[in-house]
Amino acid sequence: MPKYAIKMLEASRNSDLIILEGLKFFSHIGYFDFEQENGQNFYLDIVLELGRPLAMANDELEDSVNYGVVYELVKQFMEAARHRLLEAAVEDLAALIFDRFVLVNGLQIRLMKPEAPIDGIFENMAVEISRRRWNQVGIALGTNCEPRQDYLEQAVARIFGSSDFQKQALSLIYESRAWGVVEQPDFLNAVMLAETRLLPHELLAYLKSIEEELGREHRGRWAQREIDLDILFYNDLELRTTELELPHPRMEERHFVMVPLRELTAGIYLDAETLELLELKRYGAFENLHKFYRASEERKLGADLEA
Repeated sequence: MPKYAIKMLEASRNSDLIILEGLKFFSHIGYFDFEQENGQNFYLDIVLELGRPLAMANDELEDSVNYGVVYELVKQFMEAARHRLLEAAVEDLAALIFDRFVLVNGLQIRLMKPEAPIDGIFENMAVEISRRRWNQVGIALGTNCEPRQDYLEQAVARIFGSSDFQKQALSLIYESRAWGVVEQPDFLNAVMLAETRLLPHELLAYLKSIEEELGREHRGRWAQREIDLDILFYNDLELRTTELELPHPRMEERHFVMVPLRELTAGIYLDAETLELLELKRYGAFENLHKFYRASEERKLGADLEA
């Protein structure tokens, strides 16, 4: 059997990968009845993209993905498979791996059939797929440069417009006094929930690119800003790097984050008197984004997160 080169996930070139190459199993995958009855040999190459750096494993197997366990799972799947199409087999295998290994954020599977019943000379017939897990994230938005609401809506539109996001939900907009450096204009704040296929560092880079596109000037910590986009959480991931801390270490100290977040996750809307005590004011909705805005009774994603 020739050795087949692994084609890495294109989006994973800056990610940590676990590779299982040249796996051989006898299975009964095939469209024809005689293939279902007699079976034949199959080969697999599998690339697993981790949702956290391998360096964080601290030499403890439970903090990484045990490729021996992956192998046994794939072996059991292949030996029991009775799919007629290679495409259906790899999709089911991908779903099984995602379900079993929470640290796997993306994968690539190549399923090869060297004994395909075709009259001709060939090394292989194969199907290859690349898939990314959808991850639940919270993102805080803030601005105190005019036009404030326009900055918020442009940022949200860029996130909503990306194919790497789905199931977005937006809070109302809240007005808050400046935090940290108080001698500056009041902020408009909101929170959005979404599912993304991006890894944490990819999500951070994407949000920073939006800030740059919208002309954010870096005036120092807690200073006035055109737009500020912060990751609040990423699934249940705990991450501490020089660039990113998850969950956000100061989110629970900030009413302008927790109030809209609770609105989305629990449907809690505070009255004006309570908001005033928290130095917040309900500003309104995203007027130019009605087609994206989800009313409270429709915010299933928020309910799922709360559960």
